[in-house]
Amino acid sequence: AKNGGKIVDVTSTFNRDEAFAAKNLIDGENYNFEADKGSFGWASDGFTPGRQWVTVGFRDDRTHVINKAVLNPVSNQNSMRWASRVEMQVTTGSATEGPFRTVAAFNIRQEAANQDFTFRPVEAKYVRFVFTANGPGNPLPQGDPNISSDRAVSLGEIELYEPDISTADLDAIIGRFQGVANDLKRLRPNLSKDETPAG
Repeated sequence: AKNGGKIVDVTSTFNRDEAFAAKNLIDGENYNFEADKGSFGWASDGFTPGRQWVTVGFRDDRTHVINKAVLNPVSNQNSMRWASRVEMQVTTGSATEGPFRTVAAFNIRQEAANQDFTFRPVEAKYVRFVFTANGPGNPLPQGDPNISSDRAVSLGEIELYEPDISTADLDAIIGRFQGVANDLKRLRPNLSKDETPAG
């Protein structure tokens, strides 16, 4: 949040309690169980895999290139509710309508620690985290093995990072723009033929 990040969409909040609001995900704080203090993190109201998510935006709704997420599962919830698998989706369109596409999936260790996940650089105006499993994987009786608790799914903190542009990355970006430029050059003669002379 101190860098302009913001929560732009969330499916639900545990018991509608502001102590578990999604804004806690980007406050730069983690809950400390031993000291019983710190940010509570976010928790949903109920849990069905793929039906709870949080969407993060950047300062001034700008598009950024990102290649790393840091997630910490610890929250002031029973660890059976901590997120254990998350899909990351991105869009350069609408915060609510997208279209969103999945670019990565993360398996989160059930440890009170920041965990780094890197992926291919991708453009994103909004980043949606869709929760697909919680807890250590102990299923409810006759339940979905992805659900350790159907009361909530929770997460402590999210951080997103832009890549350090290496020579290889820069070459890839330049190559992409050269490809677009070549496509435009090929289209230009066809556009000229279709033009109707004025007068």
